[in-house]
Amino acid sequence: MLEITLRKYLKMKNLSDLVKYAWHSHRACLSYNFAVEKSIPILYFGDLEAYFKSQRKIITVGLNPSRQEFPQENPYYRFPLVETSLSSSGDNEESIRSYLAALNMYFKHKPYEWFNCYEPILQGMNCSYSVF
Repeated sequence: MLEITLRKYLKMKNLSDLVKYAWHSHRACLSYNFAVEKSIPILYFGDLEAYFKSQRKIITVGLNPSRQEFPQENPYYRFPLVETSLSSSGDNEESIRSYLAALNMYFKHKPYEWFNCYEPILQGMNCSYSVF
């Protein structure tokens, strides 16, 4: 339906294009009952810049973020940096920077405990979700 086809992904020139596409897809899905109303698209969890600088590149994959990522009483609890830029939803450079900063800070600001079970495995490889 709204998934990125390989052809469309390869045409994206940079991360900003991918962010804009993610927000577009997110907005298109909000009318469905399975969508979390007060949420953001999550392209990744963790510090992307630190990941690219790291000698080890480990990717963990999950199907969908849990509804617990966006608690009803405080939906942007885990992504406080993005709340101020939600009105533009990834349409301008300032909101894109704020959005990416929020994703990059994820493991530094109360991440969901789902990741805890994998942390010992990563630490056994001298890696971590929170420190690269």
